[in-house]
Amino acid sequence: MPTAWLASPPVPQAAALCFRPVRSRRSEVLLITSRNGDWAIPKGRIDPGHSPPQAAALEALEEAGVRGQLVNEPLGSFDYTKRGGWASGRPTLCRVEVFPLLVEDLLDDWDEGKFRKRRWVPSSRAHAEVSQPGLAHVLRTFPAWLRSIRTA
Repeated sequence: MPTAWLASPPVPQAAALCFRPVRSRRSEVLLITSRNGDWAIPKGRIDPGHSPPQAAALEALEEAGVRGQLVNEPLGSFDYTKRGGWASGRPTLCRVEVFPLLVEDLLDDWDEGKFRKRRWVPSSRAHAEVSQPGLAHVLRTFPAWLRSIRTA
């Protein structure tokens, strides 16, 4: 594969790690299907005029039908190579900042609900359900992050 695209700066993206508390001191993460059918979290490019946290909240609403309280500090970030879609014709390096979002409202009908599935998984297991290694790494850190804010 040609590596010329690596010389370009990564395309910034934002993602929402949507979660909810369940039973004592446990939580679940909401996963959605990507356009290729893999399990992932809502993410996308940052539109002009939006901050990364605003973009993450918008992606959560559009892709997962979720509203809630967004944490304005990223949990972490990861890089991946986008193929197809808006990056058709060439692989594009993207850098995704991931923002936790405490789900308050789960819509029955939402923008992309006709072609996306969603499901709740225990936060301790979410990393094993996704195919992107960088996302899996961020998901592995989430339970410890959540414990740290509960004790703060």
